[in-house]
Amino acid sequence: MADLLEVLPSGFGMLTVVRHAAQLSETPAHWALPSEPLGTHVPEWLPRA
Repeated sequence: MADLLEVLPSGFGMLTVVRHAAQLSETPAHWALPSEPLGTHVPEWLPRA
């Protein structure tokens, strides 16, 4: 099972997470942002298009 897990830095410290399920040959899948505690970023609402 260890081959399905990875350790990543986050706002909570180091987290052991399940690797992304996608297996792409040209562009490896990854999580773009780590887990962060609520309130880490200011709320932002984008204008409707």
